[in-house]
Amino acid sequence: MKKVIKVFSFMFMTFLFFGVINVNATDYEENLIKRIAPDGENAILKTVKPKSENESDTMLTSLFDKLISEPGYHVGGYCEEEDLTDCTVSIEDIREGGTFSKTYKIRVTYDEPNNLSVIDDYKSKIKAFNPNDLSTFYHVEDLGLINYYMTSAKSELWNPSAGARALKYSNEIIKLTNGSNISFSLDVRAGDQAPVYMHESAFGGMNIYYNDYCYGSTGHGVHLRRVLYIPENTEDTTGAYMAAAKARIDEYLGADNGITITYGGLLSTLVEVTEEYGPIYYTDSTVNNEDTDGNYYIFTIKGKEYRFYIMKGTAEQLISPSYLGSELATNIRITSGSSAVPLDAALKVSTVVNDDINKVLGTNDYKAYDIRLYSNGKGAYIEKLDNGKFLVKIPVPKEYEGKDLFIYYINSNNKTEKHNVTIQNGFASFETDHFSTYILTPLSNVADIDNPQTGDNLLLYIALGTISLIGLAGFGLFLNKKKLFN
Repeated sequence: MKKVIKVFSFMFMTFLFFGVINVNATDYEENLIKRIAPDGENAILKTVKPKSENESDTMLTSLFDKLISEPGYHVGGYCEEEDLTDCTVSIEDIREGGTFSKTYKIRVTYDEPNNLSVIDDYKSKIKAFNPNDLSTFYHVEDLGLINYYMTSAKSELWNPSAGARALKYSNEIIKLTNGSNISFSLDVRAGDQAPVYMHESAFGGMNIYYNDYCYGSTGHGVHLRRVLYIPENTEDTTGAYMAAAKARIDEYLGADNGITITYGGLLSTLVEVTEEYGPIYYTDSTVNNEDTDGNYYIFTIKGKEYRFYIMKGTAEQLISPSYLGSELATNIRITSGSSAVPLDAALKVSTVVNDDINKVLGTNDYKAYDIRLYSNGKGAYIEKLDNGKFLVKIPVPKEYEGKDLFIYYINSNNKTEKHNVTIQNGFASFETDHFSTYILTPLSNVADIDNPQTGDNLLLYIALGTISLIGLAGFGLFLNKKKLFN
């Protein structure tokens, strides 16, 4: 039975594999074809095989999301088998004046990844999802949501890949994955967004990635829950509520953060009556209005206005978020309490063996790691903190157990800098305000050399793997809760 590939007409669309039939292709399109199916017929998907029709549809959309970077394409087609091994795909340039149109017949084989038990464990812990119940979505709230708005370049969930980015800001996801460099895609098919809403949500097919391999999919969603908590002893006036909320934000971000808070109005006024649907409530269904002061507040963040609840919270809810990152292959871990670190930042670690390091140390008795943080929300590497520190934890290799260990960094002046190291629970820990190549060794003293590559330039000797960035098959339409999404 033929498996139909849903037809998309969104302004951003990406696709993973094609065959070749020649009609008016630009160099961009021809090169795309050659990258995906060099022989013009066969393509390899880096994924586990889908186990169901729903999973194949979700994975199909996500995997197709990898290579086309130009807007304005219409894509559709079908596969003869549920596992997508025999497919016909059509792609058309629907931009004004566009003439490109092709149909491709391809055969697919799977380059299945090594099955990591840790990823299976994470998958088993993904909570049950109901698109009609916001409480089952993964939530971003309080100062974690402030971090999202401050560090994500395009925060509205209708933006391409914003849903996947927002997932990584969820404290629930951070705890679920232990901050690991597992990534997600979210094929947004529906959601809620409007200036009058007290929340924002998006849902669709969620795929799980590690090292560019797709390890399966499920339906899920992300919910921006616009709640900021304040101490329980706050006086019950609107002025005291706004002052307490601003004090928490200032303590987290610093006083010059630019965020303002003003009174919005009564929650009871946030109702729109329509003839077709009846009353629509713009408040958040996951918030009990009786637990609020009955008001909403306007938070202006980076020039945009958002309607927020300000609510009294428990000690656990009043904790400022801390960044947690871990890399599965090396088990290197990073933490930081600095609000300048986007909570979605993915840790990327490469092992470095380099002649210049050997020359500096006078030995090859070392472990060197290039450590980087990449934020999808910022679209950039987090290279240095102007204020604050990262705590880096490197597992102690068996051959170094029981030894005094030291961390070195070769700075831009070709001098070695030594960091104090604490050994605890099998990890060598040190603090730094920026990332580069760091060298773990039992040597207590090393000599500077005349011409080493600096720590920041050692990257020239290694091949950086790309971070698994998440794309979406399309924007999805964000309509009112009562409307039907296609």
